[in-house]
Amino acid sequence: MDTLFQWSPGEAWRLEAGPGFATSTLDGDGFERTLGAQVRAMRRLSDRLAFDVRFHYDDIESPTARYDFVAGHRERLRFGIESRNAGRRLRAAYEIEAENRADPGVSPDRDRILLSLSQPLRGRWFIDGSLSHRMSRYTELAVPRTERLVELAMAARRELPSGWFFDADYRWADNASNVAQFSYTSRRMGFGLSRAF
Repeated sequence: MDTLFQWSPGEAWRLEAGPGFATSTLDGDGFERTLGAQVRAMRRLSDRLAFDVRFHYDDIESPTARYDFVAGHRERLRFGIESRNAGRRLRAAYEIEAENRADPGVSPDRDRILLSLSQPLRGRWFIDGSLSHRMSRYTELAVPRTERLVELAMAARRELPSGWFFDADYRWADNASNVAQFSYTSRRMGFGLSRAF
Protein backbone atom coordinates (compact mmCIF):
# COMPACT_ATOMS: atom_id res chain seq x y z
CA MET A 1 0.00 0.00 0.00
CA ASP A 2 1.68 3.22 -1.16
CA THR A 3 1.18 6.47 0.73
CA LEU A 4 0.12 9.23 -1.66
CA PHE A 5 -1.21 11.70 0.86
CA GLN A 6 0.23 12.89 4.20
CA TRP A 7 -1.11 15.61 6.42
CA SER A 8 -0.16 16.77 9.92
CA PRO A 9 -3.02 18.80 11.43
CA GLY A 10 -0.90 19.42 14.56
CA GLU A 11 2.36 18.41 16.19
CA ALA A 12 0.92 15.21 17.67
CA TRP A 13 -1.20 13.93 14.74
CA ARG A 14 -0.23 12.62 11.31
CA LEU A 15 -2.62 11.32 8.62
CA GLU A 16 -1.69 9.09 5.68
CA ALA A 17 -3.74 7.68 2.80
CA GLY A 18 -2.95 5.70 -0.29
CA PRO A 19 -4.10 3.09 -2.82
CA GLY A 20 -3.01 -0.51 -3.28
CA PHE A 21 -3.16 -3.11 -6.02
CA ALA A 22 -2.29 -6.82 -5.91
CA THR A 23 -2.79 -9.79 -8.17
CA SER A 24 -2.18 -13.48 -7.56
CA THR A 25 -2.31 -16.75 -9.49
CA LEU A 26 -3.18 -20.33 -8.56
CA ASP A 27 -2.17 -23.27 -10.77
CA GLY A 28 -1.13 -20.77 -13.43
CA ASP A 29 -4.56 -19.10 -13.62
CA GLY A 30 -5.52 -15.68 -12.29
CA PHE A 31 -6.91 -16.10 -8.75
CA GLU A 32 -7.45 -12.71 -7.09
CA ARG A 33 -7.15 -9.15 -8.31
CA THR A 34 -7.37 -6.66 -5.44
CA LEU A 35 -7.80 -2.89 -5.66
CA GLY A 36 -7.88 -1.13 -2.32
CA ALA A 37 -7.24 1.95 -0.24
CA GLN A 38 -6.00 2.64 3.27
CA VAL A 39 -6.34 5.57 5.64
CA ARG A 40 -4.14 5.77 8.74
CA ALA A 41 -4.07 8.27 11.61
CA MET A 42 -1.17 8.34 14.08
CA ARG A 43 -0.82 10.29 17.32
CA ARG A 44 2.29 10.68 19.42
CA LEU A 45 1.42 10.26 23.11
CA SER A 46 5.00 10.85 24.34
CA ASP A 47 8.57 10.62 23.04
CA ARG A 48 8.39 6.83 23.29
CA LEU A 49 4.71 6.01 22.87
CA ALA A 50 2.42 6.34 19.83
CA PHE A 51 -1.15 5.32 18.94
CA ASP A 52 -2.51 4.63 15.48
CA VAL A 53 -5.76 3.61 13.84
CA ARG A 54 -6.09 2.43 10.25
CA PHE A 55 -8.94 1.49 7.95
CA HIS A 56 -8.29 -0.69 4.92
CA TYR A 57 -10.81 -1.46 2.15
CA ASP A 58 -10.26 -3.95 -0.69
CA ASP A 59 -12.44 -4.64 -3.72
CA ILE A 60 -11.69 -8.18 -4.92
CA GLU A 61 -12.45 -9.92 -8.20
CA SER A 62 -11.14 -12.98 -9.99
CA PRO A 63 -9.90 -12.74 -13.58
CA THR A 64 -10.72 -16.46 -14.05
CA ALA A 65 -14.31 -17.76 -13.94
CA ARG A 66 -13.35 -20.87 -11.92
CA TYR A 67 -12.42 -18.63 -8.97
CA ASP A 68 -15.45 -16.31 -9.07
CA PHE A 69 -16.34 -17.47 -5.55
CA VAL A 70 -13.64 -15.16 -4.10
CA ALA A 71 -15.16 -11.99 -5.63
CA GLY A 72 -16.43 -9.39 -3.18
CA HIS A 73 -14.88 -6.97 -0.72
CA ARG A 74 -12.97 -6.90 2.56
CA GLU A 75 -12.83 -4.27 5.31
CA ARG A 76 -10.30 -4.09 8.15
CA LEU A 77 -10.10 -1.71 11.09
CA ARG A 78 -7.00 -1.83 13.31
CA PHE A 79 -6.08 -0.03 16.53
CA GLY A 80 -2.46 -0.15 17.66
CA ILE A 81 -0.11 1.21 20.28
CA GLU A 82 3.66 1.16 19.98
CA SER A 83 6.51 1.79 22.42
CA ARG A 84 10.06 2.55 21.24
CA ASN A 85 13.08 2.64 23.52
CA ALA A 86 16.78 2.40 22.58
CA GLY A 87 16.07 0.52 19.35
CA ARG A 88 13.51 -1.82 20.93
CA ARG A 89 9.99 -1.70 19.50
CA LEU A 90 7.03 -3.25 21.33
CA ARG A 91 3.64 -3.18 19.62
CA ALA A 92 0.11 -4.31 20.52
CA ALA A 93 -2.80 -4.21 18.07
CA TYR A 94 -6.45 -5.20 17.81
CA GLU A 95 -8.03 -5.75 14.38
CA ILE A 96 -11.61 -6.30 13.18
CA GLU A 97 -12.09 -7.79 9.71
CA ALA A 98 -15.26 -8.35 7.68
CA GLU A 99 -15.27 -10.33 4.42
CA ASN A 100 -18.20 -10.19 2.02
CA ARG A 101 -17.44 -12.64 -0.79
CA ALA A 102 -19.59 -14.54 -3.28
CA ASP A 103 -19.04 -17.78 -1.32
CA PRO A 104 -19.84 -17.74 2.42
CA GLY A 105 -17.08 -20.33 2.90
CA VAL A 106 -14.49 -17.57 2.34
CA SER A 107 -16.46 -14.77 4.06
CA PRO A 108 -15.52 -14.79 7.75
CA ASP A 109 -15.92 -12.06 10.34
CA ARG A 110 -12.70 -11.91 12.36
CA ASP A 111 -11.17 -10.43 15.50
CA ARG A 112 -7.40 -10.52 15.98
CA ILE A 113 -5.04 -9.53 18.81
CA LEU A 114 -1.33 -9.18 18.02
CA LEU A 115 1.74 -8.59 20.20
CA SER A 116 5.13 -8.07 18.57
CA LEU A 117 8.67 -7.23 19.69
CA SER A 118 11.70 -6.12 17.69
CA GLN A 119 15.04 -5.90 19.48
CA PRO A 120 18.60 -5.16 18.29
CA LEU A 121 21.32 -7.26 19.94
CA ARG A 122 25.09 -7.06 20.10
CA GLY A 123 27.18 -8.13 17.15
CA ARG A 124 24.81 -6.83 14.44
CA TRP A 125 22.03 -9.28 15.39
CA PHE A 126 18.34 -8.38 15.42
CA ILE A 127 15.49 -10.48 16.77
CA ASP A 128 11.76 -10.23 16.08
CA GLY A 129 8.92 -12.11 17.74
CA SER A 130 5.15 -12.04 17.55
CA LEU A 131 2.16 -13.79 19.09
CA SER A 132 -1.34 -13.50 17.66
CA HIS A 133 -4.81 -14.85 18.45
CA ARG A 134 -7.52 -14.74 15.78
CA MET A 135 -11.20 -15.74 16.00
CA SER A 136 -13.09 -16.39 12.74
CA ARG A 137 -16.85 -16.83 12.41
CA TYR A 138 -18.50 -18.17 9.23
CA THR A 139 -22.11 -17.46 10.14
CA GLU A 140 -23.67 -17.70 6.65
CA LEU A 141 -22.80 -21.37 6.10
CA ALA A 142 -25.45 -24.12 6.35
CA VAL A 143 -23.41 -25.39 9.31
CA PRO A 144 -21.87 -22.27 10.91
CA ARG A 145 -18.16 -22.63 11.60
CA THR A 146 -15.90 -20.99 14.15
CA GLU A 147 -12.11 -21.14 14.21
CA ARG A 148 -9.46 -20.06 16.69
CA LEU A 149 -5.96 -19.55 15.26
CA VAL A 150 -2.94 -19.01 17.52
CA GLU A 151 0.34 -18.13 15.79
CA LEU A 152 3.86 -17.72 17.20
CA ALA A 153 6.68 -16.35 15.05
CA MET A 154 10.35 -15.81 15.89
CA ALA A 155 13.08 -14.51 13.60
CA ALA A 156 16.76 -13.64 13.89
CA ARG A 157 18.66 -11.48 11.42
CA ARG A 158 22.37 -10.66 11.24
CA GLU A 159 24.02 -7.99 9.14
CA LEU A 160 26.98 -9.40 7.19
CA PRO A 161 29.78 -7.62 5.32
CA SER A 162 29.07 -5.90 1.98
CA GLY A 163 25.37 -5.29 2.73
CA TRP A 164 24.32 -8.94 3.02
CA PHE A 165 21.88 -10.25 5.65
CA PHE A 166 21.41 -13.72 7.11
CA ASP A 167 17.85 -14.59 8.23
CA ALA A 168 16.43 -17.48 10.22
CA ASP A 169 12.77 -17.76 11.16
CA TYR A 170 10.42 -20.21 12.87
CA ARG A 171 6.60 -20.17 12.73
CA TRP A 172 4.14 -22.28 14.68
CA ALA A 173 0.36 -22.21 14.18
CA ASP A 174 -2.56 -24.03 15.79
CA ASN A 175 -6.03 -23.73 14.25
CA ALA A 176 -8.95 -25.21 16.21
CA SER A 177 -12.37 -25.45 14.57
CA ASN A 178 -15.80 -26.87 15.41
CA VAL A 179 -15.53 -28.63 12.01
CA ALA A 180 -12.75 -31.20 12.38
CA GLN A 181 -11.40 -30.97 8.82
CA PHE A 182 -10.40 -27.33 9.41
CA SER A 183 -8.35 -28.06 12.57
CA TYR A 184 -4.59 -28.28 12.11
CA THR A 185 -1.17 -27.58 13.62
CA SER A 186 1.76 -26.44 11.49
CA ARG A 187 5.45 -25.67 11.97
CA ARG A 188 7.76 -23.98 9.50
CA MET A 189 11.45 -23.08 9.66
CA GLY A 190 13.42 -21.13 7.08
CA PHE A 191 16.89 -19.74 6.46
CA GLY A 192 18.01 -17.22 3.89
CA LEU A 193 20.63 -14.83 2.56
CA SER A 194 19.60 -11.49 1.08
CA ARG A 195 21.09 -8.28 -0.21
CA ALA A 196 19.48 -5.04 -1.30
CA PHE A 197 20.76 -3.47 -4.54
